[in-house]
Amino acid sequence: MGREICPISLLMQKGMCNMSTKKNFLARAQALLLAAVLTLSLLPVSAFAAENDLPQEVTPSVGQNAEVEYIGEELNVSTSSEDSAETGATDSLPSSTYSKQEDAAPTTETLALMEAQSIEETSPSPLAFSFYDVSTTKTTSLELRQAEDGTYTLYIPVSGVVDRNHCIKIIAPESYTEIFSLKYDCYVPGAHKIAPSPWEAKSEEGILTAEAYSVGSAPSWGETELMFSRSMQLYVDGAAYNISVQPYCDLETVEVRESGSLPAYRLDAKRPCEEIEQFKYYATAPTGKTITVQPSVNSNIRNLLGGYASVDGTDGQNAYSINGKTTVTVVSSCNKEWGVENRTYTLLLAPIEKDYFPELTDGDGKPVTARVIQKSANIGDNTSVTVMASAPDADLQWTHGGKIVSTTNTVEIDTTNPAIPIKNTYIFKASVVVDGLRYTSTVSVRAKVDGAALKDPVITSQPVSATYETGSKASPLCVVAEGAAGGKLSYTWYENTKCSTDGAKAVENKSKKQNEYIPDTGTSGIYYYYCVVQDTYPAGKRKITSNKVTSDIVRVEVTGGMPEGVTGSGAEKDPYIFSTGAQLAALQNLVANGDGKPFRNTYFKFANDIELPQDWKPLGSLKEGAALPDRGVNINAFSGIIDGDGHKIIIPKGGLPLIGYARDAVVKNLNIYGEEINGYGLLNNYVVDYGDNGDYNVGDVPETIRIENCRLLKGSSTLKSGFIGGYASGKNYVYIIDCTIEEGVTIGYTGDESSIGSFGGEFNGMLINCTSSATVKGKNRVGGLVGNKGQSMGLFQIQNCSFTGTVIATGNYVGGILGSGYNAWSAPNSPLATVRNCFVSGSITGADKIGGITGGEPGVVQAWGNGAGDIVDNVFYGTITATGEGKFVGGVIGYMQSLNKNNWVSDNYYCEDSGAAKGIGEIAIVDTSAEHETDSNTRYVNTAIEVPDILGFDRRGGYNRTDDPVGKDADKLVKRVTKEDLTNETVVALLNSSKTSFRNWIQGATGPILRQEAVAYELVVGGEIKNQHYVGDALNLSGLTLTAKWSDGTTTNVPPNDPNLKITGYDSGKHGQQTVTLQYGAAKVEIVVTVLYKEPEDITVTITLLGDKAHGDNGQVHGLSKGGLTAWVSGHKVEVTTNMTVWDALRQLPGVTWDNPTGNYIKSVTYGGVTIGEFTNGKNSGWMYTLNGEYPMLGVSEQYLKKGDVIVFHYTDDYTLEAADMGPAPEEKKTADEVIALINAIGVVDLTKGDVIAKARAAYDALSAADKKLVTNYQTLLDAEAAYAKLVAELGKKADTIYKNTGDYLAKRGTPNMGSIGGEWMALGLARSGRTVPEGYYDTVVKYVKDNIDSNGRLDENKATENARIILALTAIGKDVTNVGGHDLLAGLNEMSYLSKQGINGAIFTLIALDSHNYTPAGDVTRDKLVQTILDAQISSDGGWSLDGKNADVDMTAMAIQALAAYYKSNSSAKKAVDKGLSWLSSVQQNDGGFTSWGAANSESCAQVIVALTALGIDPAKDSRFIKNGVSVLDALCSFAVNGGGFKHLATETSANGMATEQGFYALVAYYRLLNGQTSLYDMTDVKLEGVKAEEPVDDTDKSDDTADTDTPVDTEVGEVSSGGQVVLWVVIGVVAVGGIAALAVTSKKRHGRDAE
Repeated sequence: MGREICPISLLMQKGMCNMSTKKNFLARAQALLLAAVLTLSLLPVSAFAAENDLPQEVTPSVGQNAEVEYIGEELNVSTSSEDSAETGATDSLPSSTYSKQEDAAPTTETLALMEAQSIEETSPSPLAFSFYDVSTTKTTSLELRQAEDGTYTLYIPVSGVVDRNHCIKIIAPESYTEIFSLKYDCYVPGAHKIAPSPWEAKSEEGILTAEAYSVGSAPSWGETELMFSRSMQLYVDGAAYNISVQPYCDLETVEVRESGSLPAYRLDAKRPCEEIEQFKYYATAPTGKTITVQPSVNSNIRNLLGGYASVDGTDGQNAYSINGKTTVTVVSSCNKEWGVENRTYTLLLAPIEKDYFPELTDGDGKPVTARVIQKSANIGDNTSVTVMASAPDADLQWTHGGKIVSTTNTVEIDTTNPAIPIKNTYIFKASVVVDGLRYTSTVSVRAKVDGAALKDPVITSQPVSATYETGSKASPLCVVAEGAAGGKLSYTWYENTKCSTDGAKAVENKSKKQNEYIPDTGTSGIYYYYCVVQDTYPAGKRKITSNKVTSDIVRVEVTGGMPEGVTGSGAEKDPYIFSTGAQLAALQNLVANGDGKPFRNTYFKFANDIELPQDWKPLGSLKEGAALPDRGVNINAFSGIIDGDGHKIIIPKGGLPLIGYARDAVVKNLNIYGEEINGYGLLNNYVVDYGDNGDYNVGDVPETIRIENCRLLKGSSTLKSGFIGGYASGKNYVYIIDCTIEEGVTIGYTGDESSIGSFGGEFNGMLINCTSSATVKGKNRVGGLVGNKGQSMGLFQIQNCSFTGTVIATGNYVGGILGSGYNAWSAPNSPLATVRNCFVSGSITGADKIGGITGGEPGVVQAWGNGAGDIVDNVFYGTITATGEGKFVGGVIGYMQSLNKNNWVSDNYYCEDSGAAKGIGEIAIVDTSAEHETDSNTRYVNTAIEVPDILGFDRRGGYNRTDDPVGKDADKLVKRVTKEDLTNETVVALLNSSKTSFRNWIQGATGPILRQEAVAYELVVGGEIKNQHYVGDALNLSGLTLTAKWSDGTTTNVPPNDPNLKITGYDSGKHGQQTVTLQYGAAKVEIVVTVLYKEPEDITVTITLLGDKAHGDNGQVHGLSKGGLTAWVSGHKVEVTTNMTVWDALRQLPGVTWDNPTGNYIKSVTYGGVTIGEFTNGKNSGWMYTLNGEYPMLGVSEQYLKKGDVIVFHYTDDYTLEAADMGPAPEEKKTADEVIALINAIGVVDLTKGDVIAKARAAYDALSAADKKLVTNYQTLLDAEAAYAKLVAELGKKADTIYKNTGDYLAKRGTPNMGSIGGEWMALGLARSGRTVPEGYYDTVVKYVKDNIDSNGRLDENKATENARIILALTAIGKDVTNVGGHDLLAGLNEMSYLSKQGINGAIFTLIALDSHNYTPAGDVTRDKLVQTILDAQISSDGGWSLDGKNADVDMTAMAIQALAAYYKSNSSAKKAVDKGLSWLSSVQQNDGGFTSWGAANSESCAQVIVALTALGIDPAKDSRFIKNGVSVLDALCSFAVNGGGFKHLATETSANGMATEQGFYALVAYYRLLNGQTSLYDMTDVKLEGVKAEEPVDDTDKSDDTADTDTPVDTEVGEVSSGGQVVLWVVIGVVAVGGIAALAVTSKKRHGRDAE
């Protein structure tokens, strides 16, 4: 054949996908037909095989059928005899034929011909319409037949019935322009039911679409018929045509495979096979080759409808020797009970002399001999791979991760990911199209990027030596380096006093650009610098690093330049010593001139008191000619460190302070005196400073100044604030610590300044441990310590400070500590200014908005919680005087614009005689959900319900409080106290007991004052706390870290053995949960430890669960004391241990779902379809419990149990009404009508109805004899009980059929391949079930081992499970694992460090592999070590195991038990661990008998538990611990079975899953081996190994233990579990990706059952 065949019918199908209108669609068909008629005489002859096989007639004659062939822009027509069509002969080319017979119904293939001949009817019959099945991937022409009786039948593919992505399209003939419609049964999307009434679809522009004509899914278990619209009504011009719908079994694919020796790029053996027209396929094969034809049906059809395909009468597949043209008949069928018709397909196999697959060679011209080419590269290498194809016109394509990355012979390899070589696989395809068939050769290239060989970075630009004068600005030393793509370069700078790396010290680099370092020029001398560069590549949880590369060593010389008489070098230990004002003036000139010398990190010290000259200009200034700072660009700032050493700086009258502009400066231990300072007292210009470049986004915004232990001395006065003030950036922080403004100082001597305070005016930073006794004068925003908060989001904290002086203001916002918070409206979401642990005893005078602590918060409207701010633990006992209107006067706060949950105001106090009538003068707006009763002017809003239209709220809600801060809860914020309270230590005690207090309050003469020395006020707990102890154990705090926070702002570490650390509350003899108090000075913290019994006792407790109806807050009050509750569960006995809690017992109640979000508080409970929880029936409603008639003070997971405990867990509508004693359990007795309703609620009986049936039965049995006669539907209850019992029994019996069918299903899949799906686990299951594994499997293993094993005997450098998994499979089939193609697979499992790369998984499967046939361990690996590794990995809190070591997982726990099973009877530690693991598994088993992992109930988890149980000799169908509601874990596994064989991963899936099938099957193998008295699944000592002499069992573990118990494992302990999320991450990054069952059982489920490798 020289051209690709595409008959009109196929063309029409293809056109459907892109057709926008019927007109375009039919017009194209007509055009094609016309072209065909015009070119009949030019019809070419196409050879099918040999020339003598061709049809001899090429010109259509009367009685012959024309075939239309569309190739590109050409149209060819050929013919076939009418006789051939009638007899079914297939010697001619595949075609679409139309036989013109009298009264015969036209077929879809000829519709275009009929349209082109303009067949018109006044009212067309249904036969004139075209019908199509359309899915997302294919359009199929449908056949509509008319029987002799005039009825119509539409034949649809059954795949369209079971797949929701199908619809039916109907196209009217071109001549028909009216609207037509179709009525049919429509199925509700997402529901398994039909819509209440038929759906009518109407045509648009001649096309009608019928969607949801079926349920769109395969039948569920128990259903007996398909769910689709079995009839339809087509309405044309008012006439109704009834159409029956008949599904037929359609094929999904036909695979043609070639046998014999094939090149590596043909190992899949598939040949191209195309559907050339409906029900016809076409393929080729070289002459003399043997070809296997294997058709398949849709998996839903196969698994649930019994669908299959036969080839020339042989089920499944058939082989053919190709010596001539061959016609193959394929019949697709379903089980007859589904009413699906068979369908016959034809496959034409054509012999060819030459094959067309392109031959592949590598870049060197050598033939490709491997299916996967291994390519090695280093991280960051520029690496490419080239593959050449023999066909010059071949289409070339490289794909990576499913994306096309190249269309040439060459592809660039991604060398940025060393962790996941499997994800660095590139697929090369070269394909050619011959006679319409595409021949493709494929090879994979797997790039192994060696992370250990991370290339060293290359320094491309070296730092440069330089010389600077002392204090001048230095240019950055700079290194430029290049590293691997995806890596991260790190730079460490070193300083030395000699030109060497020996003795060099790393320096702190504050630059944002770490490849740059600005050398200090503050100290004269010669210094040497160099940089060490290292590349780091992230490879999962580990990091790969390069070698360190060192730059050139450069010389930086700092020459002198200090004023005359100044001694020292400027170093910290040798500071410059200043003794005169003239020397300071000379220093000022150095700082100011030119670009300035900032003297960064230069140390200065005063030798004596220094008086500044009369013409003094402060240190730091604007650059010459500059009028404004311009965000720091125009500043020559001072950046040195001045230590006054307790001496005094004297400022001349009318003069300016010591410093003009500062950047990262420090002043400490300095006393300041100035009779009249014409500005601020220390720093005169606090401005916006973003650094030399003036860019906020480049570099770090510098701090301004740190002031420590400085004093403004008595007699001084300032025009402005005492130390600092001005408008600066919120990140130009100022720190003022341990400073004092003495009595007799006047701040604001003119009284005309606003934003003024003793220490700061506008301020951003921290004021800590400071006090002032000054007189502060001003207008607005006047504070005893600070005027106002400078920026909205800037740091602002005043803590542990006091004011004992006088504030006199003529305006508003006046406070003893702070004038006001942020006062602009530009950022109404600003947090509060923090004022904490401060006191004021001075006098405060202002016009209005006056507060003892702060004048108020004028600009905070709706704080968003995007910054911390609080006013807490403060006390005011001075006096307040309002000279103005005085509307807003508060003992603590004058005025607040608003208050929500993000404004933290609490534990503040004020004196009743202070002059303030209330603690907060006024709060304009309160955002709260609480009920409120107040006569204030406050406006209440609740943004939980609605955001008010108030400027500043910005449409943000949910910030509501839950209290009433103006009404009943006002005292929690600010409390009024008496003078007596202030002087008798009452308030001191209150302040020290606050949760946020620094606890450094002591009693003063008139009120609380602060200690002078720092106090530890908070302990922060960190580290690993051993919170589980056993009775008799001493308290173990070895892993604990404690950090003490001090009131002076510092922190220290407190070791647990510190003699000043007081520990109380621990009793080693007391069982249960204990609260231990750790106290260090005034700071204390509580930790909780649990004390358990080493040998817990098995006990029985009784539980009653009392529920209620969800009636809301309607006035009814039900509860334990009030009655009206319903006994959901009554007197249920639960087996627990004395190491278990109330929560452990509650979780065992059948049919109950608990919502326990915190682990200790039951928020809601669901039972019998009713959910009731906290607040359901009112604000005081919720769940409570009594223990032996009393309400414990512990939560459900804190209260431990003892023998005979009685738990009553009950709902209450009002917890405040519950009594401490327990009366008789109230229960609403059901009436006959209620029992009838309970029985009716059963509905259709399935396995979930056990609790519903039991509840109905209990209610019926509780009726009196007379009332029982009134129950009219009692027989329904009896029938339901019988049906449920039968259902449970049948599910158990079903295992036999499932076992056989799944074994058959796996056997039909042929020879297992290599890998964790379809490979070793499949071979293991088949072999251990007694089935034969094809010999070809061993050959495949040998080749795989030879191709992949390394010199250490390992198949993977990270995954020991690769060796272990193959050892298990080969042992199962009786092969010698020490000689697999000359390689010993045991030898690779010889290092514990290697096994640990997979975490616990490596140890588990290595131990299972070794024990499978008593193999001898190699190297440093012993059974003792493996067992101990598994034991050490057990999670102590619950008894399970997991890959991440944090949250127990069902699959990993089961696998750990499988490995330890062999040691259960001989090793007491293993026995204890297994028992604990079993208890945990039992505790997390679901009510339907199944298990969940990663949030989904799945079959694999059930399978792993069954394997674990059978390994211990436990029958999973009979052990009561693993039966819930009468359903065992075996029953649960069987519920995932697929008809015809196989298992689903999730219950919602409709077809078999490979991983689930293999695990489900070998679990059943394990089960039946137990029943038959055979060795367990992994105990393969019953298998005789080929070529291996039988040996005595080897056991290198110590299995002798006097305390060992030889009984079957029993339940000892149940714990709690929650799933973690690290496993998926590990598999994705590949560092500890697992090739064994653990990776698949856990990780693949996270990916919805798909293979992860």
